[in-house]
Amino acid sequence: MREGCVFKTMSFEREIACTPETLFAVMTSPDAREIWGAPSETEVLKIDRFDLRPGGLEIAKCGPKSHPKFTTTTNFHEVCAPERLVFSETLSADGQVLSCALVTQEIVPTDGRVTLVVTLQICSLTGGEMFEGYRTGWRAALENLAHYAQEQTVRP
Repeated sequence: MREGCVFKTMSFEREIACTPETLFAVMTSPDAREIWGAPSETEVLKIDRFDLRPGGLEIAKCGPKSHPKFTTTTNFHEVCAPERLVFSETLSADGQVLSCALVTQEIVPTDGRVTLVVTLQICSLTGGEMFEGYRTGWRAALENLAHYAQEQTVRP
């Protein structure tokens, strides 16, 4: 085993006031994702390639607005609108793979709202410090997603 290779499973749950269709649409729109996907105002997510289908590929740059040095390469495995997305994601910088993750996003309708359950199975190739970045980034992005999806619901 490569030194520094560690594994962790994380799960996030977020209740959102919108329909499953609205949430799935904003989760899978490249333009919308560039708005809600960056975890803070000092960071950016720029999607260069997007093909949402089983076997499809997404390539994006992310990181500080001044220098988005990270590349995420996403392979979509299951696209089941509006219930579920399953994909694997590789995070790299300067040609070096930093981590790989299997991500499952489930949308569960609950009384006029939805519950989004995100499960990540992560392999960090750089040690355990990577997990705090995942935790912080996903929590912030999901908060942004919830606000964005709710705004789409109330628009005329």
